[in-house]
Amino acid sequence: MVTLEEQKVVLRTSKDWEKWILMVEMFANTHGLWKYIDPDSDESLQKPQVEDLANVPKGVEYELALVRFKADLEEYKWKLDGTREINYKVRSTVDVRNLYIIRGISDAREVIRALAKHFRPKEFDLRDEICSRWETLCSGPPKGIPVDEWIPQWIELYTRAKHMEIGDFLNEDLRIRDFLFAIKPLNESFAQYRLLQLVKEQQLNFYEIVRDFICDMHYAR
Repeated sequence: MVTLEEQKVVLRTSKDWEKWILMVEMFANTHGLWKYIDPDSDESLQKPQVEDLANVPKGVEYELALVRFKADLEEYKWKLDGTREINYKVRSTVDVRNLYIIRGISDAREVIRALAKHFRPKEFDLRDEICSRWETLCSGPPKGIPVDEWIPQWIELYTRAKHMEIGDFLNEDLRIRDFLFAIKPLNESFAQYRLLQLVKEQQLNFYEIVRDFICDMHYAR
């Protein structure tokens, strides 16, 4: 019922946590099940109760209620199977040396909570990591790393910073400026044109700028 891509992130250390939990969240959201395994939530699957039909008058109204009950029950079973499959997939992406952490835990949410206690970095550590990596990106394309691998790091860090509401990243124009100055050695005309737009106070979007640069770069090849 539920499938997972061949390529996966294995949870070995705290450095893997952010990518690992993002993979789990995206996978679960694909099937609308994240809210039932989110370690920071308490929402759980509720099984439809046949007793709810007891007070429904016999006749057409009862027949309609019965149809809804059966449909809700099938949906519940589908979601239950899905969370069980996700539970299995979660365990399969934990390094074998860390399986002792979740030994004896059967519920998917509790499995993730147990892993979070061991591997989820403190928020201030994440902020420091993001800011440090951003400064490195701003120094320009590193030698020995393909541009196609360097560019996605901008999107990753910007998205994470916005999600965490890191103050310095709330000013989108400044972050666009960082990106444009960093790519100047790769495409000076593109960078200069966009910087001019910033000077003229035209409204720009960080993701669109990165996307346009990628398209321009591929077109030039």
